[in-house]
Amino acid sequence: MINAQCMATMKSVIDSDVSVDEIEWKKIDEHSVGEMIIYYELLTSASGALLEINTYDQPGVELGKQILEGYFKS
Repeated sequence: MINAQCMATMKSVIDSDVSVDEIEWKKIDEHSVGEMIIYYELLTSASGALLEINTYDQPGVELGKQILEGYFKS
């Protein structure tokens, strides 16, 4: 079910002419998950630089963190 949902979502995005990444895992372990995290961190930084967006200064993200912190103080 999850794989079918993933394929349907991917198809709908591709059919809408939106670029996508498809990731296939040969093995899921600490090393491969760490590689994926680093990949997306670098991709986010590079995309932000190309688009002239400071990817590390997003007010909505900071506000979300403040709201979340308030939940834990209650």
